[in-house]
Amino acid sequence: MIDLNVAANIVLTFFIFSFGGWLFEGALSLFRDHEVVNRGFLNGPLCPIYGAGAMLFIILTHWTDRPLELFFFGGLFACMLEYFTSYLMEKIYKARWWDYSHYPFNINGRVCLAGFLVFGLFSSLMPFMKRGIDWLIGLIPWNLHIYIAAILLVIFIIDFAYSNHVIAKFNRSLSKIQKQLTAQFPLNIINKGKRKYLRLKLGDKQITILTWQQRRLLSAFPGFQSKYDKALNELVSNSSTKLSKFQKNRFKPISQKELNAARAKAKREGKKHIDIRKSNKF
Repeated sequence: MIDLNVAANIVLTFFIFSFGGWLFEGALSLFRDHEVVNRGFLNGPLCPIYGAGAMLFIILTHWTDRPLELFFFGGLFACMLEYFTSYLMEKIYKARWWDYSHYPFNINGRVCLAGFLVFGLFSSLMPFMKRGIDWLIGLIPWNLHIYIAAILLVIFIIDFAYSNHVIAKFNRSLSKIQKQLTAQFPLNIINKGKRKYLRLKLGDKQITILTWQQRRLLSAFPGFQSKYDKALNELVSNSSTKLSKFQKNRFKPISQKELNAARAKAKREGKKHIDIRKSNKF
């Protein structure tokens, strides 16, 4: 028979590490890009892959407590988890969410040496981190553990289901666009309250795309590559909707010097228009 208190402790540990991973990704984004971005797949402040990785590290500590072994096997197991997660998400959502192809010593762009080193460091520190987490959970009255864990699980399931719905709807829209790329379709930005939606007219039908949730996901994963990438590129290049780091990743503004050179070249060639953006596609 399952001990509910033990199960609740495991669930709480998972969520605390998932929240810690979300904070780590946010801090990394703030340091690197000077911008606060919700880097999670979910709407809530969680990165479940960190929670799953922490569970692997905790299991590993029951096998060995030697720092070097924890470092090596922790980094190895975490990279295996990240690779499998990337592959699984690509098959399910017809998209790749991150790409390490520009990092040295990467494997199919899914994992890289830098990730192995970071995960290995976290794994070697797990015995100390776990004691801190146990102390934190100990601050919660024991009779509330099960209720808090159950509430968090319900919220997590709802959030996960909704995020899946958003991506499925997004893919359906991109599929429709890709099928009709040969036709001319107008793009029209409309306002609904304080949020902007992009509406496309395909023939006699209209579809709404790039809602706030979809824009958040594209900002969270600037390396997002869809099976319908041709449609996504067309959409981004024709839209004035702000897409934050994702749009900067695809099209980077050129400098004033490059702009002046492009204008001079266009004048020499008798062109009336120039593209003020240069492709920065990964």
